[in-house]
Amino acid sequence: MERWKRLFVIGDIDEARYREEVAPLREQASEMEPPVETVGAERALQHLRSVGALWSESPRDQQRAFVREVFESMELRGPQLTAITPRAQYAPFFVFDRLERFGGEMGSVGADVLVGE
Repeated sequence: MERWKRLFVIGDIDEARYREEVAPLREQASEMEPPVETVGAERALQHLRSVGALWSESPRDQQRAFVREVFESMELRGPQLTAITPRAQYAPFFVFDRLERFGGEMGSVGADVLVGE
């Protein structure tokens, strides 16, 4: 739209042509969703480091909303959480967390409890 505006301002096109060209662009722009704010890797790591404290300070309904937002699925065996699958958009945060806390090791946590060892 800015290019068409410049052409109009400098007189290379008339007002009718300017309006004809800009109208569909304005319509497309009005249908676009606003950009999603992103968090840089360093800031994401800072947030990951404080999730435990934030969790313990949060009310139960906020905890439930968080779980529903972040996880695609969760599997339970009795009171034991046996598997979780994060939603695709959150998976990189779990990779960062594993790299930071466990050097990238992606094995099961607490599997000995499940098999009775």
